[in-house]
Amino acid sequence: MTDLQRMLAAHPFAASLTDDDVARLAELACVETFVPNQVIYREDEPAREFLLLQSGRVAVEMHAPPGVVLLESLDAGATVGWSTFFPPYTWGCDIRAIEATEALAIDGVRLRPLLEQAPDFGLRVMRALLATVHQRLERSRLHRMDLYQR
Repeated sequence: MTDLQRMLAAHPFAASLTDDDVARLAELACVETFVPNQVIYREDEPAREFLLLQSGRVAVEMHAPPGVVLLESLDAGATVGWSTFFPPYTWGCDIRAIEATEALAIDGVRLRPLLEQAPDFGLRVMRALLATVHQRLERSRLHRMDLYQR
């Protein structure tokens, strides 16, 4: 197993993936590092990859009057960038490093056709993605409930 495969296999996103799935994703992955306040992705730009955060923290932000709104912050273990999976394949918000951050970047442009060519692989990856979306929506729902109860 390569270092990339080990890093990927240890990430929560890969918990339900097979060893072969991890090997396929690792072929599309590279390690990226970001410095504090570095904008990683900008709203409306093409979404070509997604990130599996290994360390650090990022902010998910939107531009709205009167300025930038922090939607949430994500730590190591989070998955960032499901926009790479769905048309129009553009970022819906900005992603900015809050602190020094290391992530596995997986090439979504190369991954998308593989998901269709190998439906079993595609189903497992999309289930892993859906689990991430579900967790984030649940966290958002609980946060809103907390705000309304104050």
